[in-house]
Amino acid sequence: PTLVSGWISVSSDRSIAYMKDELGFVHLRGDVNPAGKSNDIMFSLPAGYRPSRTMFWEAPNGYIAVSSSGAILSVGITVWHTLNRISFRAEA
Repeated sequence: PTLVSGWISVSSDRSIAYMKDELGFVHLRGDVNPAGKSNDIMFSLPAGYRPSRTMFWEAPNGYIAVSSSGAILSVGITVWHTLNRISFRAEA
């Protein structure tokens, strides 16, 4: 996906990616750096890869939200963070 709002990948070997497994779970991976930004959209997921409701995960100084519209949002994050532990069931 294309990072927006000034977000950058920490390194090329830890770039942002997502995939959906055979059971319908979406898995995010990669490390992001807010580059001085916070409370912004990092990137968006396409239809079929979104949760049915907004979901939240703790992160340093804040949290990451994955909205039902597909937006991956940062709230309060001011340091690099991994997305490797974010998984959820995709919308039906």
